[in-house]
Amino acid sequence: MSAGPPAIDKAGFPGLENRAKKPARKHSGISSQKMIRIARVHIAAVTICAAIGLTTGIALAQSLPAGDGKDVVEKICSGCHDLDPITSSGGGTHDDWDMVVKAMIGMGADIKPEQEVVIANYLAQNFPPKQK
Repeated sequence: MSAGPPAIDKAGFPGLENRAKKPARKHSGISSQKMIRIARVHIAAVTICAAIGLTTGIALAQSLPAGDGKDVVEKICSGCHDLDPITSSGGGTHDDWDMVVKAMIGMGADIKPEQEVVIANYLAQNFPPKQK
């Protein structure tokens, strides 16, 4: 005896008319509404952290004195670390700063040869050795 073709549900899918509807899944006993609230809190926290990071980056960038090469130093140096090692340093001669730039390149800083000169010149001009 053949039962015939399966019945077709309202959406046009065969065999689904007798399927029991399952209740919405809960994750770890947390309702979907609570999951949404938790997600919103996480999104807000990430947004706030990003805003603080941008504000801090701007504040640090503003702490450098004006001069030729400031924008290059801000972009390149703050790409790896904050600017405090520069601004709170004891300063240095052109040779000292050139050695620092070469050390940063040795540690993986992406500094092009023409930027190397600009950075060393800016740092030597604006952060000379401090008098004792």
